[in-house]
Amino acid sequence: MKPIIALTILLLVLSDSLYAQKLKKRTVVTGILKEVYYEDKTTGMQHGPTFSLDGTTGDTLTLGHYKNGLRDSLWTFFDNGKKQLEYNFTTDSLIFVSNEMLSDSFLIQSGNEFIYDKVDRPLLFIGNKVEIISTLASKLHLPINMMEKGINGSLIIGFRFDEKGSIIGSSKIQALNPEMEQQVNVAMNSLNGRFLPAIYNGKPVPSLIYVKINVLPTGLKSCIQKEEIPYLFEFELYYASGITRTFNGSFTVRKGEL
Repeated sequence: MKPIIALTILLLVLSDSLYAQKLKKRTVVTGILKEVYYEDKTTGMQHGPTFSLDGTTGDTLTLGHYKNGLRDSLWTFFDNGKKQLEYNFTTDSLIFVSNEMLSDSFLIQSGNEFIYDKVDRPLLFIGNKVEIISTLASKLHLPINMMEKGINGSLIIGFRFDEKGSIIGSSKIQALNPEMEQQVNVAMNSLNGRFLPAIYNGKPVPSLIYVKINVLPTGLKSCIQKEEIPYLFEFELYYASGITRTFNGSFTVRKGEL
């Protein structure tokens, strides 16, 4: 955790007394994401300063502010202690994005197909990759019959985005289990409204990303072929065969995605 980030969080923690009369401090853990925020005692809505941490590394992921349940004012998102993106939710404007997130090319729509072409700006998630990972992990519950049979394999789904950065559809590229497919769709759509569209020749355009989930019994070394599809969001789920629905996730993100 960087000194400046740590100081900012300390100031947020010290502000407890300022909110004690009307707000209640809450800590929520979702997968590897730990979020600390305040909740209005009357309305139950998130309100006031907030920050989130990577529960595995302890790194700061997010610094922001809620107002009546909605993200408000300036939010800063980090990856490995480095600032990746700043977004002002009050003015609905992108303030800063690191060069690491600005890939030269992306999958964008041309006519009736998607092509890999040079863009002014790729599709951007207003947040960090840990939020996506935690959202998917928290909503995925492997069917018990898959675990009882020790099934392993991959599910790949493509998600289409419009010129506003909204998910408008999905296509199953590789099947594994219909129940899992539905869960991934629900999880991704819960993030709708958190994407900025790809920009091509100065204009927002439809774009496409892939989500791939490799399912493996605990202790089985992954021999599943890694895909080279551009902008593939990929991770692995390990489970205890035939024992429980609970699983541990080992996540990898391809260079250039999101």
